[in-house]
Amino acid sequence: PAQACDRYPVELFAPAFLENPRLLRLMLAHCRDARCPLVPSLLRALLELTLEEWDAARRSGDTETERARRAEAMSVLTDPHHGGSEGGVGDYEALVICQAAGFVEGEVCLYERLRMAPMLLERYAADGGERARRQMLAMCRNDPELLADVLGHFVAMAGDVVVNSDGSVARSRATQYSDDATDYYGSEADCADEILDDIREALH
Repeated sequence: PAQACDRYPVELFAPAFLENPRLLRLMLAHCRDARCPLVPSLLRALLELTLEEWDAARRSGDTETERARRAEAMSVLTDPHHGGSEGGVGDYEALVICQAAGFVEGEVCLYERLRMAPMLLERYAADGGERARRQMLAMCRNDPELLADVLGHFVAMAGDVVVNSDGSVARSRATQYSDDATDYYGSEADCADEILDDIREALH
């Protein structure tokens, strides 16, 4: 029978790829998929390089690569060994990386894990879509102390809706929203009434 070979630590080979970030990311991603142990510095490098490629693909309109890198980044962030005593990237460190890259989905994931309710509410309010508002209502039910904050965000969102003379709906401030929010506020539905319904639901 063939004799099994000992595995060498990945960090022994990583310096050879420093001049080529794309190859370094590929190597680290392969090692992670193969369940090879990655020291925190290499796992952090994998997350950073993955988000760099995600951001570049997003800016260039490469939808396929953008989706692939997004999935890979979320896989790193949701890995049970990504942080804590297992020697991975800490949640706060990962949050800084996601914030620097503008990776909102990762930010929301980490806000939820860290139970940073105020930051999470701000993100949901900035999203503005129906799914985000449902999440805000759920947070309010789980923690009644958040009621005032949730209502404040809903009131601000309702006041931010502008109905044009042709009946179309727009935002009074130029803000970036998710696809869900863009579809929602771009329709001819009465958005202010929908948000007022959410306010009534929060009060019951």
